[in-house]
Amino acid sequence: SLLYPGQTDFVLQAAWPNAWESMSFFLDSLMMFLDCRPDTLANTLQAEGFLGEALEIYRSIAGREPDNAEVLSNMGNALAALGRVDDAVEAYRASLRLRPDSRVHSNLLFARQYEADATAGTLLAEARQWNRLYGGVERCMHPNEPDSERRLRIGYLSPDFRRHAA
Repeated sequence: SLLYPGQTDFVLQAAWPNAWESMSFFLDSLMMFLDCRPDTLANTLQAEGFLGEALEIYRSIAGREPDNAEVLSNMGNALAALGRVDDAVEAYRASLRLRPDSRVHSNLLFARQYEADATAGTLLAEARQWNRLYGGVERCMHPNEPDSERRLRIGYLSPDFRRHAA
């Protein structure tokens, strides 16, 4: 929980029944005092693993600012991390309707792999759409000595290191 790290929310709720109401008041007061934007707080909570709390803030912002593509994308990330794939896909699609973005579309493509009704055909169509929209980037060419006796060195750095298997 936010107040007592390592303890479950159930224990916190039993010990302090109004904890989340008090926490909400505290966070609102803290944001006003620090002149903190709600989306900044939600992003911080999400990064620290407080996905439910971050999701509540994202929903609140989306209710006030339905055309905020970044908040909808971040809400999709929180929903996906909570395993709510269908809701995450819906949030990503809403974000993309407002502002096409390769990163958000990539998150959509990744989340769609976990849809219950996903097929190879639907995933391929989504990947082809991503490629049509964002795949036209020029490739970087590296000078290479064409020596067949030279040792071949291959390296790969994943931007998602330790976040998923692929």
